Amino acid sequence: MSRLPLSARARLGLALAVAAAIGVGSVLDPGEVGPAVGPLGRLGLDVWLHAAAYAVLSAAAGYALLATARVRPLATAAVLATGYGLLLEGVQYGLPYRTLAVADGVANALGAAGAAAVLGLLLRAGPAAEAPSGGDGTLPF
Repeated sequence: MSRLPLSARARLGLALAVAAAIGVGSVLDPGEVGPAVGPLGRLGLDVWLHAAAYAVLSAAAGYALLATARVRPLATAAVLATGYGLLLEGVQYGLPYRTLAVADGVANALGAAGAAAVLGLLLRAGPAAEAPSGGDGTLPF
């Protein structure tokens, strides 16, 4: 088994830094941004950015929680990331230059859950398909 490359404090710091960057980006005035269409031409670029940002947050939070004794750290990370996204959507509702958008909240949740699911599959597909034992900071690969 290999050890997690970063200390628990560094993993937590990484997750908090991602959350802070998303928080700052969520309250800044976006200025005049046109209706850019994202990949596949159906959804706006902002929806894709929401999904990507919360996927990264979920992954970082999952990485921070992975070596703990918590039950289902990746699912917990996805729930925390989604809750944080809903909180920030509520903050945006109160800002005159931002809007609360249901599509953004859905994109946040899908990005967070998608990242947790992919990471869970990757961890299970590792050479030693077993959960990290006892919160000792080891991974199954």
